[in-house]
Amino acid sequence: MATLREVKKRIRTVVSTICSIFLIATTILVLPESFVAAQESVKAEKGIVGGISVTNLSGNDADSIGTDSRTGAIAGGFYRYNISPKIAIEPQLLISMKGAKASALGFDVDLKLTYLELPVLFRFTIPTQGNVSPSIFAGPSVGIKLRSKGSATSPGFSVEADLENTKGIELGLVFGGGITVGRNDTKIFLDGKYNLGLTNIFDDVINPGPNDLVKDAAGTAPDFKNNGFTISLGIML
Repeated sequence: MATLREVKKRIRTVVSTICSIFLIATTILVLPESFVAAQESVKAEKGIVGGISVTNLSGNDADSIGTDSRTGAIAGGFYRYNISPKIAIEPQLLISMKGAKASALGFDVDLKLTYLELPVLFRFTIPTQGNVSPSIFAGPSVGIKLRSKGSATSPGFSVEADLENTKGIELGLVFGGGITVGRNDTKIFLDGKYNLGLTNIFDDVINPGPNDLVKDAAGTAPDFKNNGFTISLGIML
């Protein structure tokens, strides 16, 4: 049976998730219409994006274990609000795969994380005379956990389980650059970005169970933060 503290923690997670979903809905659905209505000279663009990611973990415990990178994928959509020919605000809504691998005590360990991610990028485009425009960008990111699984394998043995003490929300920073090819409504772009996790992805647990990832009997969560590099290709619709 869950303790009072665990119940409160789950309630906080649910409330945080609802608030984040409301923020996403407001940003993606409401803001574009009101922003464009108020700024007739501003052109809003939308599109889809997909790509591959190479992720790992940072933090004291990740460094001591020596985790290895894990390859995943991202996919989603975006709105780009062109405040001027050089400056744009770009909220994205992505499904993002993260995690890492490690070898310890004769086991191959695989941490598989999936998030609904909302980065809000501030993009600066360098004007050119041709159809190729380079840009740089940076901004905050909020991730809502969709899935958290851990597996361990060795010769003749394999086990996989949902990790129950993974936090429902993670915060991070995104920065990178890219190139856009095309003019007017026909554009494609290639971006490279680095995702820097700011918050620990696991919670401490008072009475750890078999599906909690902790580093000691007291239920202390390991110091793990997500980070990784992503290459993505997008197209304006």
